[in-house]
Amino acid sequence: MSTDILRVLFNRESMIRRLQALPAYPTVVMDEVFTSRPQIASATVPVEDVAQVVRTMPLIQRGGASISMGQSGSSISSYEPLPISPHTFVSAADVNTLRGYDSQGLEAWATQRTNVLRQTVRRTTEGMAAQAINGTIEWPIQLTGGGVDVYTVKWGKPVAVTPKLKLDAATATLETVVTILSDMRKALRRKGYAGGVVKVWAGEDAYSAILKLAARYEGHTIEAKVQEDCILLGNTKIVLRNEEYPDPMKKDTWVPIQNKNTLRMIDPAGGHQMPYCALDDFDAKLAPLPLFIKPIKTDDPSGYKLVAQSKPFPVPNMEAISEAIVL
Repeated sequence: MSTDILRVLFNRESMIRRLQALPAYPTVVMDEVFTSRPQIASATVPVEDVAQVVRTMPLIQRGGASISMGQSGSSISSYEPLPISPHTFVSAADVNTLRGYDSQGLEAWATQRTNVLRQTVRRTTEGMAAQAINGTIEWPIQLTGGGVDVYTVKWGKPVAVTPKLKLDAATATLETVVTILSDMRKALRRKGYAGGVVKVWAGEDAYSAILKLAARYEGHTIEAKVQEDCILLGNTKIVLRNEEYPDPMKKDTWVPIQNKNTLRMIDPAGGHQMPYCALDDFDAKLAPLPLFIKPIKTDDPSGYKLVAQSKPFPVPNMEAISEAIVL
């Protein structure tokens, strides 16, 4: 069998078919907030596309902004997302072993390698998305000449709501929670959002405080139901958010998706989006694929690198997200 077996297994059409067959890989922020993921047939995101979501332009440091200066009245005409590009190595010995596999075995092996790279890219994208809804993306980038810098995008901050009474106050009740949620919705409505169903997330300690207040509640005005991972206050669903992502700059450090002392309200119809830009690769046909894997031959050591590529750009609308420090 040809030593180009990896190029056959990881051609563009096989990759697309394989990714479509793999089961969904759930991630909280991408699945709950960035459900709109348009594919842009360009390596950059036009300013006008960003302006449709946010009312102020983000600041980008360290290579994030493209050099194009064509439009009058604007110093930046587009933003250039940096690629996520992990790789795994397949040695010449591994390829020799693959030559003895039948077609079913080869497909199973390729699917396993694809899934590992897919999950790595997805977790990285989820971490960037989690940072984005807090207002700032700070992600390390490998420099061409060696060393590491930080890619920074500043989107602003969530709409801040200051509770009149914190949930750990001696006089706090379940009505206090309802008041805070009402104030958060009002703050979003003043920005033009939260006219329909909103998502309410609670950090670990905030969620525990609401649980205690619900357990003590003896009134009949508020209908409170405690479920496995959420609390229902009337028609409002308060979801526990205790998920974490690995800190990209500190080893063995995990970052919570949400501050443990906060409540967050998100309007899912607020226009949040995560465009995928065109990949800078001829084998990918310069297409805006969410994931593409390319075998690249190496001589020392002899083998192939399976290089994954993706160019997501999380664009949150910070005026459709409110946050309250409740403890």
